[in-house]
Formats: sequence, structure tokens, C-alpha cells
Amino acid sequence: MTTVPERAEQFLASSVIAVVGVSDRKQTPANAVYDKLRAQGRTVVPVNPRLDRFKEEACYRDLLSVPVPVEAVFISAKASVTEQMADQCIARNVRRVWMHDMTGTRPKAKHSPLSSVSRPAAERCRAAGIAVIAGACPMMFLAPVDGFHACWKWLLNITGRLPAA
Repeated sequence: MTTVPERAEQFLASSVIAVVGVSDRKQTPANAVYDKLRAQGRTVVPVNPRLDRFKEEACYRDLLSVPVPVEAVFISAKASVTEQMADQCIARNVRRVWMHDMTGTRPKAKHSPLSSVSRPAAERCRAAGIAVIAGACPMMFLAPVDGFHACWKWLLNITGRLPAA
């Protein structure tokens, strides 16, 4: 089994990354990841069922609407959305999924509004051969890493809350 840093590197090296949860109403983790990936010249596809456009780009209602092959999907939305996206990732033969969690991983069964992680969705994706990172944030691995995310990654690592995979 690969480590989270190895999976993060593979995820971030994907040719087309869909970002689920971008917003025109407020700054979100999805917006930050989208912006940083775009600033590095990567191909990024915004997904939000409420938007037709996001930052002058076409925005898609769901993954099934995206007209190009998607290799990886970052999800920063409610766990119920993650459930839907997992099924769409399977249908689209997506290779990698990252479910955002601001605080690493949570061993408790109760879901947090700070988390997009859905254990059932992660299990379905893994069963379909999709590499999953269930927790943390790509900003912790997307160079150059800002001070906040570097510190947060260090803290999650030493407390054992950086996801195992």
C-alpha cells in the first residue's frame, strides 16, 4: 500500500482534475485548490450543480456532464454529495479521489460539517479500483506549501490524524 504523500503526488500529477464544491458565494477549500492548480497551469474542471460558469470557465453540474476524461476528483462538499460523486467516479472510470477534511481524519462515526469524507463512498471507490485519500487537504502537498498548511500537515502527522490512505 502506498503512503499518503505518494498518493498525494500521484493525485496531483493527474492530467485532468475535477474540483467539486467550488463556490461563487464564499472562499472554500475547493476554490483554493482550484486556484492553486490553475496557477500552476494544470487542467482543472470546476463542478457545482448551481453554477454554469466559475471564474470565466464552464462549470459542470456533475461529473457525468464533464465533456473530457477526468483522471482525478477533489471533493470539498457535504458527505451526501461525496456519496453521489463516488458513484459518478466509478461510472466515469476516475482513477483517483480525494475527500477533503479540514482536520485530517476522524475515527468517530458521527460526520462533521468540516468533512467531505464518506466511509461508504470511500469503500465503494476502493472496491472499484480507485485510489482514495479520505481526509486532509491537497494544499498540504501542493508545492509550494504555505505556512498554514505545512504546520497543519505536521500537526496531523504527529497526532496520527493524517489519513493512512
